[in-house]
Amino acid sequence: MTTATIEAPWGDGGTLGLRLPPDWNVGRESVVEPDLRGPTDDYPAALAGALDAPRDSPRLEDRVRPGSKVAIVVDDPSRWTPVREALPMVLARLHAAGVAAEDVTISVGVGRHHAVDDAAMRRRLGEGPASSYRCYSPPVDDLSAYVDLGTTARGVPVRVFRPVAEADLRVLIGSVLPHLQAGFGGGYKLIFPGTSHRTTLGALHRQGLSRDSDAGLLLGGLAAENPMRQAVNEAAGLLGPCFSVSHLIGAPGMIFRACAGRPESVQDALAEEARTRFQAPPAPPPTWWWWGTTPGRATRCRASRRCSTIGPPASQGG
Repeated sequence: MTTATIEAPWGDGGTLGLRLPPDWNVGRESVVEPDLRGPTDDYPAALAGALDAPRDSPRLEDRVRPGSKVAIVVDDPSRWTPVREALPMVLARLHAAGVAAEDVTISVGVGRHHAVDDAAMRRRLGEGPASSYRCYSPPVDDLSAYVDLGTTARGVPVRVFRPVAEADLRVLIGSVLPHLQAGFGGGYKLIFPGTSHRTTLGALHRQGLSRDSDAGLLLGGLAAENPMRQAVNEAAGLLGPCFSVSHLIGAPGMIFRACAGRPESVQDALAEEARTRFQAPPAPPPTWWWWGTTPGRATRCRASRRCSTIGPPASQGG
């Protein structure tokens, strides 16, 4: 049988030739690519603008005072959030408002991902912050390191890493990307499950996975309809004040937008733009489809998540 070839995105700017039977009637127009136009060329200015005009929240420096205890939570190294660039700007505003260095902690929201050792911490945060502040990779199984804040109406036990739970304000530095189960990552997910005990992690990751659940509400779903995101937001209601510093990103180093303020408002705004940029247009369920990791890093973790999303878009038997 003769075959036709289409070039699909592959790796960093490359393509992979896929040879397909000609009667499949598949051409280049069948390749769906993300909209990667218009990344910022001045990230410090973009972040400064977001911090100066936060969404539905006072400015960060107006939410603290001398003596305030602040817990900064950053996402883990499997994400490519510009943490090293954002962190000094956030710290500068906190200190300008009178917050002392000894009153600031920095935690990496690893959840069940690989723990962050000293070398990885320095790579993630930068030498200065890693050396000057109390930095943590929460021990997911040590219950004594967590504060029990109660149980949500959905039955989720809310156990949060002590430095995060006991702070006066939590600052969340992360990014909004499509997420297999929570619709989109970022926001409160840095704490739930990022800095939560394993019991909280397990309860959250069971949301929306019952036999009669609608898988279409999960990946890229609206926050108001997504079971896991609803459970995350409900858990956050048992915690104290939070301030989000979040990003919409493409490939590593490609930042489309920085946004700051009330976590729910920031999350919804960036998720909406992410849908516009990354969501495939409506189409009948295909019999066959191929999904690469472009423009993301093709790690085993990222690649394995593609396997989990094969079912919902495909036709019966596809």
